[in-house]
Amino acid sequence: MKTITVNVTSKDIKNGVKVDAKSCALALAFKREYPKAAHVVVGGMFAIIQFNGAAVSLELPEAAKNFIDAFDVGDKVFPRKFDFVVDSDYEHLL
Repeated sequence: MKTITVNVTSKDIKNGVKVDAKSCALALAFKREYPKAAHVVVGGMFAIIQFNGAAVSLELPEAAKNFIDAFDVGDKVFPRKFDFVVDSDYEHLL
């Protein structure tokens, strides 16, 4: 297993769409950091990053869940980094 860090920027926050799993601030950060991803969905308990023919499911840390909840209801959120654990079977994708 390895850990990846995703950095949510002020631009991600500004351009993110509330209550939109494909365009929220964290989804935009994943898309920016993994431009070869075909699709990104963030919500509930997981972030799913789909590449051509393979998908990676990453469990959201509690801090990321809280960030998404605050973002979705319109609370002020700030740029920050989140760490995600990647299963060894999918390390080669990220």
